[in-house]
Amino acid sequence: MFETDSTEENGRAVSPVIGVILMVAITVILAAVIAAFVLDLGQGQGANPQAGITFDQSNDNVTITVNSVERADSLIVNGTNDCNYIYSTTAGSQEAVPEASLGTSAGDSVTVHIGDAQQGDGTSKLDLGDVNNGGVEYACSSSGSGSGDYDGNPGSGSIQIIGSYDGSESVIAEYDV
Repeated sequence: MFETDSTEENGRAVSPVIGVILMVAITVILAAVIAAFVLDLGQGQGANPQAGITFDQSNDNVTITVNSVERADSLIVNGTNDCNYIYSTTAGSQEAVPEASLGTSAGDSVTVHIGDAQQGDGTSKLDLGDVNNGGVEYACSSSGSGSGDYDGNPGSGSIQIIGSYDGSESVIAEYDV
């Protein structure tokens, strides 16, 4: 009687199955995207602090300047190794401090003395007040139990700028001394 082509019937049966599978996949992907927005799954990701910093060394002094700030609530100057103590050179407060503050506006700067503690004759220690008279706010040293222990920076280390933004801290810039 009537002969039908079995491949034609089978071919039509495949198309609806593929269509249903594609529609289910699209629905699942769309539901996942909407759920991510509604549940705000990306909320836990915080942004790191970001600022443009330059270091300019002149003799035994390094001037640290803020060029731009993208994200930073605060910026501090810290040292490592033989520069792990930062001394304030301000008269009356010449003692080791854990860190030095750096402003968060473009153009803010501080100067750190990174030289040896010995004066030119090599026999007497450098007075921090004399360093301050040269416009230097801080000096780095390898020891820091008091102002009498300032010994300069005879070894190696680095000056780090650490930024803080929304409770997250990270090293923004580093300068080897």
